[in-house]
Amino acid sequence: MTALQAMLLAAFSFSFLPLFNAIGLEKSSPVFFSLMTYCTSGILSSALLIAISKKKNYLLKMVKTLFSFRNDILMTAFLTGLTQYVSFLLFLISMSMMSKVGAAMIMESWPIFAVLLAPVLINRPWKSLYASEFILGFVCLTGLYFVLMSETSSSMQDMLSSPFAPFIGDDLTAKFGIIFAFLAAFCMAYTGILRMEIANKMPKSSRRNLFGKTGSLLESVFCYWVASVICIPLALITLLIMEPNFDFVSPSIPTAFLNGVILTSTAVFFGLSILKTSNSAIILLWYIAPVMAIFWLIAFGFSNPNGFFFFGATLILVSNVALAMINAKKEKPAVEILQEEQKTLD
Repeated sequence: MTALQAMLLAAFSFSFLPLFNAIGLEKSSPVFFSLMTYCTSGILSSALLIAISKKKNYLLKMVKTLFSFRNDILMTAFLTGLTQYVSFLLFLISMSMMSKVGAAMIMESWPIFAVLLAPVLINRPWKSLYASEFILGFVCLTGLYFVLMSETSSSMQDMLSSPFAPFIGDDLTAKFGIIFAFLAAFCMAYTGILRMEIANKMPKSSRRNLFGKTGSLLESVFCYWVASVICIPLALITLLIMEPNFDFVSPSIPTAFLNGVILTSTAVFFGLSILKTSNSAIILLWYIAPVMAIFWLIAFGFSNPNGFFFFGATLILVSNVALAMINAKKEKPAVEILQEEQKTLD
């Protein structure tokens, strides 16, 4: 699987998240829903580790590895888990404070943060970004804005009177929702990029022993598993503080299970893409996700598209095709990258 294919699969998986979040929030609080989601995600990622490794004692081996980390790796793992949990919780809170579609669209600004953070957080010789990639990134954001205009029933007059018209409600709650959504986007970018540093900072001998090679699916699952293990106690502590009288029997549990599947598959494919690539602009391909998310909402009767939607969706799709073509020219074949990194392990 190439880095491009993995990124597109991650975007496809994540496009279902706004729909299931909206359904889940109708039946439970953001704090409880986040705990149930990460409990599911932790169990699934543990099962994936065992299934991919084909070793029954592999999970125990991973637990021992986790507790044998150096302090700097432990700190990276903790920050990854913390920002991963905070991102999801803030996203849920923002959806409960403002338009659910509006919160989802703001959340989709995270790839811009990720493109900028990747060269800072990961010590790797990243390829320089072309001016055309910056332009296409802006085109993606513009398309996203028009999709949001459609979903909030804003008019051209509203846009001319205030560029923030689709985001701002009549009360202070909606404005705080906007702030939380942007903070969630930043945290998602941070955790998505930093997560793979858990593996990158591990001793070469440990990586060879545990994963066999770098850039593997097993390595990506392991990094997400570590973050999920940290998320669960954080979510439980938050729930005990904010909702001490919670009830574990909730109709939102099936939806939380589906959310856990989405988060796990998204993180694994995204991490696999980051491990295989040296081009941070590949993250911009993620902008296909909001278009697909709106299509799911339309299919389930949560959205009525208009001209703004189709114009915005066209901008996003065209820019994604262009980015894919540019990335194909810049990117080394995955085999070459893995061979080079394998040499460093040897």
